[in-house]
Amino acid sequence: MKGIVTASIIIGASLLLVGGAIIAVGAISTHNSKIIDTTVEVNDTFENIDINLTIEDITFKPATDGQVKVVFHERENWPHTAVVSDNTLKIDYEDNMKWYEKIFNWDWRKLSADIYLPANTYGNLKIKNHTGDVSIPSDYTFASVDSSLSTGDFYMAGKVTGDIKGRCSTGSFKYSGETANSIDVKTSTGSIQLKNTTVTGKLKASSDTGSITLQSMKADELDAHSDTGSVKIEQTVVTNHMEISTSTGGVRFFESDAGSIKVKTSTGSVKGSLLTKKIFYAKSSTGHISVPKYTEGGLCEISTSTGSIEITVING
Repeated sequence: MKGIVTASIIIGASLLLVGGAIIAVGAISTHNSKIIDTTVEVNDTFENIDINLTIEDITFKPATDGQVKVVFHERENWPHTAVVSDNTLKIDYEDNMKWYEKIFNWDWRKLSADIYLPANTYGNLKIKNHTGDVSIPSDYTFASVDSSLSTGDFYMAGKVTGDIKGRCSTGSFKYSGETANSIDVKTSTGSIQLKNTTVTGKLKASSDTGSITLQSMKADELDAHSDTGSVKIEQTVVTNHMEISTSTGGVRFFESDAGSIKVKTSTGSVKGSLLTKKIFYAKSSTGHISVPKYTEGGLCEISTSTGSIEITVING
């Protein structure tokens, strides 16, 4: 019996030593991999852009000399590609890491991809990334944007003539372009900030715990939802229906309006100012209610359980 116990201890210690060695090799291998700058010039014509990366920061930059190129700040064992295929500039990576390097990758050195494009109008932009941030200045116009990130932040100031679709987990989503046909943005814990945009169709913003802020927006319809995050509507006008719902987050209006408005919260309060007269139906179980009494205008329904309701009308 004593021999069995001794053997078990020896085997266990050996496994710990082997595991430690593997961890050490993986950590050393990834940390010792060189960081290099690689420039890829793109001479073929294209309309669309498809980006599939993982941890790299993605930044669009104006190509003042007219030359399309992508500059990668990359690890030697994590090379990237930029090629044109099917009328699309495809930016991707090659995974040459060993299995133990992936598992025990403790290399937090920042990687990046700088995309130099002439200021112009392009087709569909599709971006998939995990931990890297995305930044797109106002120099570009795209037919549509489809972005999917995990922990990275998305910022775009360019113009979109079609639809915008954004998905983030913990990262935030910010858009301040001139126009869009529709906007559909969803985050988990990240915030959503949209401003200075005319949306000809529906604007939809949804977050679990992140806040939602709309500033100087115009839209045909608005649907905003947050569970525990707050919703702020500032100088925003919706032609038809505006619907806002939260669980514990509050709702704030600042000089905003819609043809009809419906707001529902559980414990959050609803406060602020609207531009034009509304027929108010306000209900709160325990909270204070203060709304104007009009017999004309669009319908404004506000309900909350324990929150207060305080609304004023500027052009009343």
